[in-house]
Amino acid sequence: MTPLALGFFCACVVVWWAGTGVVMLTGRLERRSVRLWVAALCTLMAAGALWVIAGLPVQPTTWSVGVELLCALTVWGWVETTLYTGVLTGPPGPGLPEEASEWTRFVHAFQANLHHELAIAVAVLATWAASRAAGGSAFAPGAVLALALMHESARLNVLLGVRNLNADLLPGHLAHFRVYFRERTMNWFFPVALGAHAVGAVWLGVLSATAASAGLPAMATGWALLAGLVALGFLEHLALMLPFRPEMLWGWAMGRAG
Repeated sequence: MTPLALGFFCACVVVWWAGTGVVMLTGRLERRSVRLWVAALCTLMAAGALWVIAGLPVQPTTWSVGVELLCALTVWGWVETTLYTGVLTGPPGPGLPEEASEWTRFVHAFQANLHHELAIAVAVLATWAASRAAGGSAFAPGAVLALALMHESARLNVLLGVRNLNADLLPGHLAHFRVYFRERTMNWFFPVALGAHAVGAVWLGVLSATAASAGLPAMATGWALLAGLVALGFLEHLALMLPFRPEMLWGWAMGRAG
């Protein structure tokens, strides 16, 4: 990995860490009107990111690929912010029956998050359309798609049961989601998800090394950044089972805001 690519990777890690904290902090804003303004600002930022992606050069460079990935994180930030602010969650539905089956719990959870799921689809499709308009690489939609798949994987694991629920991360206006959480030492899907993350990260790393050997530094950077994102997803999944306290990374964002 070149120094420039390493710099972009570090920037992506900082954006991931800081963005996650800001989303947590925003979700804890007590005034709904303020949360709506924040969600509106994030919408404008996401639209700006899509505009930047659409204007990137047809022939990708290391710089353009790095900018592309940062824009993809901005678009994903809109997805997370609209969820945690309560702007896009889902329609109110019937309560979860006692002793509900796994399938019933899944259906109810999906309905409760329907608008959020649609927002994810919109983010993926909008990023793909912006990338197509640019005519360059497809790293931005690839990054958003990877983030979406990792997000859904983590949510499915929480639904099936994990050791570290971290339910206190949910703001008060999303407390009704806690009924779908389940505490378990292990579930059948977790090893599958963890293995998929490991294979994906290694595969993307191999693509990066192959591109570097072929003298394609921009492509090598793009694949390496995607591999880094998937590796972060691997660590996030480990945190669902290993003894990890979110306060270690985001203690500054887990207090109450007025």
